[in-house]
Amino acid sequence: MALGIETIEDTPGAGAPVERGKRYRVRLRLWLTKGESIALVQPGAEASHQLREADGASITTIEMHRGRTIPGFFYGMEGMRVGGVRKIRIPPNLAYGERGIPGVVPANAVLIARIEVIEPA
Repeated sequence: MALGIETIEDTPGAGAPVERGKRYRVRLRLWLTKGESIALVQPGAEASHQLREADGASITTIEMHRGRTIPGFFYGMEGMRVGGVRKIRIPPNLAYGERGIPGVVPANAVLIARIEVIEPA
């Protein structure tokens, strides 16, 4: 895993390993370090959101490609398997950095992400 990403929880899945260059349906939940849940549902977000759940999670598709998702998701999902769940801490330089996402993610924000790999997309 990339330097700076911290694994908080890791439950291995029993399915196929996640592979670079492929797309996966995931259940994704994001927080700021102070516990505030955030939703990335605006155009231009790296993951294309499809369904919002009551607990604040999104069912979305993430492409395992460094240029098409934030580095924190790309590196944070490395080594996962379908069915696995991982909660990680993503530093700003591997998330949205100095620019953030106005009105959603502040500049230089640390993100907490809970990623559950549901299936290949």
